Amino acid sequence: MRHAPPGNLWHGATDRLGGTAVYGDPASGPHSETEWSAAFNVDDVHTFLFATGDCENWLVASKDAVIGEYYANTPRQIMESSISEDPYTARWLNRASQLEDPWISLRDGAISVPDGTVLYAENHYPIHRAIAGSPLLLHGGANVFVELWSSPCEAAVQGADGWTLVRHAPPGNHWHSATDRLGGTAVYGDPAGGPHSETEWSAAFNVDDVSTFLFATGDCENWLVASKDAVIGEYYANTPREIMRSSTSSEPYTARWLNRASQLEDPWISLSDGAISVPDGTVLYAENHYPIHRATAGSPLLLHNGGNVFVKL
Repeated sequence: MRHAPPGNLWHGATDRLGGTAVYGDPASGPHSETEWSAAFNVDDVHTFLFATGDCENWLVASKDAVIGEYYANTPRQIMESSISEDPYTARWLNRASQLEDPWISLRDGAISVPDGTVLYAENHYPIHRAIAGSPLLLHGGANVFVELWSSPCEAAVQGADGWTLVRHAPPGNHWHSATDRLGGTAVYGDPAGGPHSETEWSAAFNVDDVSTFLFATGDCENWLVASKDAVIGEYYANTPREIMRSSTSSEPYTARWLNRASQLEDPWISLSDGAISVPDGTVLYAENHYPIHRATAGSPLLLHNGGNVFVKL
């Protein structure tokens, strides 16, 4: 996704690996004589691989280790690298005030800067003259690769990307027991059972802190992401609500849902309009132990290993 050519300057990007820096020609590949950077959705990133052009020096680290927070000279987890097949830590920099950050290196920065084993920096930061030689000149430039989750659901199941699992309905013919309209007050069952529990559960959460909901089947085949305002910002009946993305579309679109004040089973959340999703079995959320309609193409909970609700704060 990003390349710095042989030379004495690091990457031109200043997006802190956020995936928004776009320049140059990605078609020129990992050995290009000119720099380039391609856009990527950082929410979908699972792992980063930083490497020199000749692959002599490289390391693999999770997104959370690299850009999960600001840090300064604190140990960050490396999953594996060209110097160790076992996990270890190195002290890196990701300071809010410095445009060249994050600094990613094989070892602690205090060691990697002079020995030439830094693998990433931004803002065209110049290679230090005091090092053992420019890693970009000596090793054919530098590259950044990303490994993506297959979906936000896959990331959420692993507890990544800021998602928290708060509610689960097991395989069966009834939706969630809760009647709190996703207000975070329904508490029952054992959350330790996780996203594949054979019994239902619901954990408390502060709905005021929620920005986004993710509704998904247990096998992550069907899922959608929507803002809190789209889901429970008001009462509505068969009106278009915005879906940010889903298992059927990477682009925003709308679907007609139900959140009626008089109905304890609401809100009804579905991949497409309710009139379509009910019969085709792609409803993703309902409350009050509402029974799965017999007229559907099959119970989404039975066919897809239950249903889960994740929140992002």
